[in-house]
Amino acid sequence: MLMSSLPQQKWTRKSSLASLGAMPSGNTAKGQHTRARILSGAIELLLEQGTGTVTLDEIRARTETSKSQLFHYFPDGKEQLLLEVAQHETERILQRIHDGAGPLTTRQAWRRWRDQMLKQHDRHGEACPLYILASHLAAATPGEKAVVSQIIHQWNNSIRRDIEQMQSAGEVAHSVDASKIASAITAAVCGGTTMTAITGSPQHLTDALDYALNQLSI
Repeated sequence: MLMSSLPQQKWTRKSSLASLGAMPSGNTAKGQHTRARILSGAIELLLEQGTGTVTLDEIRARTETSKSQLFHYFPDGKEQLLLEVAQHETERILQRIHDGAGPLTTRQAWRRWRDQMLKQHDRHGEACPLYILASHLAAATPGEKAVVSQIIHQWNNSIRRDIEQMQSAGEVAHSVDASKIASAITAAVCGGTTMTAITGSPQHLTDALDYALNQLSI
């Protein structure tokens, strides 16, 4: 499953709490809500300030939780909290890129995904979630970077499997190196969206993505 884009969704505390509700939390409903509230507030602060400047006291103030509550749900403190934030945000962003496309095992599916991706980023000045995440990870801990790296690696393998399925169905030549094309598509999306955020134009994303997809005759 590769990731396609959805309409831009603002990241609010309400949406944060809804999506965080399924994450490991306390044994009671109240405990689950408290843990989700702490993660939600941490995400808001990290997207605003970056990982290097946010303190536990700021997170406590934003989430209206006591020090004992914070360490009850996150015994290892800021490091554990940031690891979970990195995992949640990366999965959320890549899931948004994925939803709506369906299995990318036909040329029609790839074209639909490509058009959706470019349509979302053809908005001058709109913040790109992948760019925001990458910017904050510049000051991230090794643990956070490892979490994000693992998720992107899984995404890359998913693309490769889709291409291999197309090869088995005769839609893509067996001479095509599925692993290299998957890496090129991943790099086109991550790099292209970053350049879109910097320049305000989706041209780099368009060119990189089309070049990669042309290798699949799409």
